[in-house]
Amino acid sequence: MNDSERIEASAQVSDKGTRVRRVDIDVIAYPMRHVGKSGYESTDVPGAITNRTRMAIRIETADGSVGEFVGSNESMIAQTKTCARMLLGYDAFARELFYEDAKRKLRKNDRMGVEPIDIALWDLAGKRSNVSVSQMLGGFRTRLKAYASTWFGGKTGGLASPEAFDAF
Repeated sequence: MNDSERIEASAQVSDKGTRVRRVDIDVIAYPMRHVGKSGYESTDVPGAITNRTRMAIRIETADGSVGEFVGSNESMIAQTKTCARMLLGYDAFARELFYEDAKRKLRKNDRMGVEPIDIALWDLAGKRSNVSVSQMLGGFRTRLKAYASTWFGGKTGGLASPEAFDAF
């Protein structure tokens, strides 16, 4: 079962430059098998199906530059739609200005909907500049410690040891 909802917003802006002319949001719902609720905790429950909802965002500027993001959760979708409509006409490189304006508009909310837009704007800036986001943020490391996480943790016996997690 896949449900999809598409939100498209566009604005008339000049044909040149980094002004945002289009934001597409695809909302995707899908089943996650063998994950169910046990009290307040999600656990691996054989045969259980839990529905998940995520979104894919695509931001396009007047000069054709594109930034993308996939992920998030259901609670962020409404705010992200509000932010997407608000983003039209902004300079895609004015991320902080957009954040400050969105923060004011969402002042009575948790402002979680700004995050997916911000990530897509960073992606756009990196692609357009042909530089990784790490480099844009001043990164110099060539190695980083890794972090891994999963729904299927120790209590249920699935990945109760570092070796089992590594094999997974």
